[in-house]
Amino acid sequence: MRLPRTLLPGVGTALVVALAVSACGGSDEEPDDAAGSPAAATVEAFCPVWEEALTELATLGTTEPSEEAWDKVRSGLEELSAIGAPGDLSDDATEGLAIFTDSLLALDHRDFARLDGAANLPGVTDEQEAQSRTFTEEAAQLCGKLG
Repeated sequence: MRLPRTLLPGVGTALVVALAVSACGGSDEEPDDAAGSPAAATVEAFCPVWEEALTELATLGTTEPSEEAWDKVRSGLEELSAIGAPGDLSDDATEGLAIFTDSLLALDHRDFARLDGAANLPGVTDEQEAQSRTFTEEAAQLCGKLG
């Protein structure tokens, strides 16, 4: 994904769609299953967290963000990672959520501006990049249906 100047193109379309639709309703995340693995997030719990994370990313622009601004983005990405993907997303999109959040969480505030013009998220293969794009596209579509 091209980062800052093109505002994460894989996310770019998703960002436009997600920000253009009204926010999803809120409800609590489903409880963990018996094995202790996180249950799939409900769409209603996922969408507001997804839209907030995109909004925070969009505020960074193309310059090096301050540590405080990056901490807000990291917080949103951590929350998105913790809530998990709704069961409505494909397996590739579910994998893409982890790739998307993990690759961006590995950065610090100085790294973000240096990614301008990068073809992929940092440290991901082309296959992982495709999964990340699948995630952003499906998430935007799913959350847009609720708007």
